[in-house]
Amino acid sequence: MTIRMMEILFFAFLTGYIVFRLWSILGKRTGFEAPPPPLQESDNVITLPVRTKKKLPQQEEIQPTQPQNPLISDGVKRIQAADPAFNLDHFLKGAIRAYEIITEAFAVGNKNTLKPLLSPSVYKSFITALQERQEASQTVETKIIDIKDPEIISIDIKGKQEQITVKFVSEQVVVTKDAEGKILDNPAHLSLTMNDIWTFNRTIKSENPNWVLIATRVEGN
Repeated sequence: MTIRMMEILFFAFLTGYIVFRLWSILGKRTGFEAPPPPLQESDNVITLPVRTKKKLPQQEEIQPTQPQNPLISDGVKRIQAADPAFNLDHFLKGAIRAYEIITEAFAVGNKNTLKPLLSPSVYKSFITALQERQEASQTVETKIIDIKDPEIISIDIKGKQEQITVKFVSEQVVVTKDAEGKILDNPAHLSLTMNDIWTFNRTIKSENPNWVLIATRVEGN
């Protein structure tokens, strides 16, 4: 009986000791535990920033370069209100590229390149000019030397259309030749200053992100 009692006491003591050791090692969760130490940077582990629900103020977000003219600034705001994805800097970079592509495509008579970039009326006028050049058996060589930063002339929303008129000032070498390759003008290949004013158009919320050229003119005309 005494031996049996000693066995019971021994196992009870052993169980209590094990429970005490587990508690001392794992501890108790009270809801006020300190956060785990941050991960240290190493070859394979990089400390991650703590996530927060706080939103950045609107004025801290990256904004496109705003023009100084208040009328232009108001136009930008109206377009951004209707089309939040609009970015003025991205538009101007695309406009410069479009100017280069259209100018060079018109010089060589590339209709396939011109058609998707022009409105039907502008495309028709370009085709008419190309036909007149072809009937005269003339070719034109155009080389763009430089394009200055484009200037926004006007920007607004008309109905469901976003419209932006831009002035391009460029230096170009334009040479016209006859059927035999004889130079008809600019034999010295002099650089000329071009002052072109182009109007681009895009339907608000259109799935097509591209802008279309709807009007062209030379400054002063």
